[in-house]
Amino acid sequence: MLASFRRVRWVVLVCLGLALLVGCDKEYKLTFFNSTDQSRDVILAGPGDGTGYLGSVGPMSKLKTKIKVDEDWLPATYHWEADDIEDSFTLDDDSKSPLMIVIEPGGALGPIDENTEIQKSEKLEAEDMIIEQDTVVE
Repeated sequence: MLASFRRVRWVVLVCLGLALLVGCDKEYKLTFFNSTDQSRDVILAGPGDGTGYLGSVGPMSKLKTKIKVDEDWLPATYHWEADDIEDSFTLDDDSKSPLMIVIEPGGALGPIDENTEIQKSEKLEAEDMIIEQDTVVE
């Protein structure tokens, strides 16, 4: 009985040692939202899983991925491309999840978290309109 207790104790110690050596992965959820009027191929480059060619995102559509990165690699920098629009961002221990990148005509916004307030204003221009009047006879 004493021999089996020692064996169990060694197995537990070996498992704990392996867990400490392996380290832990941190997971971030990332969504690309395409607000343009054309489909875009999204590529994400950086350390960990959930990177590479992510797929095509249509107009006014979302593409989601999960990035799993070893905590020892943090802070980690990622570079993304969506055809002619590209940018970089860094994830660290304090980065929130889920995150979103909004792809807009001519640029991008983000990554932002769910608590980020977005204020967008658009300049509206009115064109002159010719109104033709007919004579009304009573």
